[in-house]
Amino acid sequence: MTVIPDDVSKPATPNSRSGGSGESEAILLRHQANLVAKGVVVTDMATARREYSELVNAYLGTSVPLNDKTSSAVTTPWWCGGSFVYVPPGVDVELPIQVHAATGGAPRGPFERTLIVADRGAKVHYIEGCSAPVYTSDSLQTGVVEVVVKAGARVSFTTIQTVAHCV
Repeated sequence: MTVIPDDVSKPATPNSRSGGSGESEAILLRHQANLVAKGVVVTDMATARREYSELVNAYLGTSVPLNDKTSSAVTTPWWCGGSFVYVPPGVDVELPIQVHAATGGAPRGPFERTLIVADRGAKVHYIEGCSAPVYTSDSLQTGVVEVVVKAGARVSFTTIQTVAHCV
């Protein structure tokens, strides 16, 4: 999964913007700084469980119980990966938050658990990307996405999947 790499968190300088993706890099840095300033949390689930355990514990399993349905039954014991997004009350995230996960065709693929929480009056668009460019007959990827939308909040959710040509 890719959130925002640590090495991208340094401030942009005019010289660092001179590459092919310099302007988009500058926008990413401004977007990240704006999110942090507004109290928005975007991280992987392992970090969220360590650093934001109160939020994770309060919402995880509230919209999709940990023992509900086949996907949840598989992702709960084999849980690895996923992302966590928390948008505080009244915060409007203007640009979409995009997270991408890639699988490498291992026999036991990622069993992700993603949790998105938009507190009262918050607005966010979350784009989840997933790519599995290699097909093997014994690979499996499944995940659960929980979206918690408090009163007056709005969440737009988009998923983009790129899989091997034979799937």
